[in-house]
Amino acid sequence: MWSSYKVYAEGKYDPLIDILPSYLGLSSKRGVAARMFREMVDGEVMKKDKVWSKGYVIGDKEFVLDVLSKFGVSNGKPPS
Repeated sequence: MWSSYKVYAEGKYDPLIDILPSYLGLSSKRGVAARMFREMVDGEVMKKDKVWSKGYVIGDKEFVLDVLSKFGVSNGKPPS
């Protein structure tokens, strides 16, 4: 499974990941942006939301729609 989590939450370099402007907008300090990203993701995980566990995707619109389509997710909800 692929994930950009280590890039955004831990500051790891990955040549496959383009850093999103929204991430850069969190803070000019990489460590602060990483902490804020971790807090956002942790907050979503703590909700124990069904969508998170089966289909939570972050990315630009084209990427998100492509991933959701490949996994049969529509309207932000996984198939029942």
